[in-house]
Amino acid sequence: MSIVIWLVIGALVGWLASSSLKITNVSWAVVLGIVGGFLGGWIMNAILGLRITEINVWSILVSIVVAFLFVWLTKAIKKAA
Repeated sequence: MSIVIWLVIGALVGWLASSSLKITNVSWAVVLGIVGGFLGGWIMNAILGLRITEINVWSILVSIVVAFLFVWLTKAIKKAA
């Protein structure tokens, strides 16, 4: 169940990041948010030693932060190139 929450949160964060960072390709930002949300939640569960199926506040918070950072970093790299 936790994976679904990470993916949904990642999609929402990607969508919100696309508007706050003025990204024109919203679907790309949503995909990046989903990937970042999954990575953040997975990393936090690994650090805490929990099973992926367990829902916890820390993995959700970290998935939000990593999803936004993933979208932001991708935009920064794309802008620099």
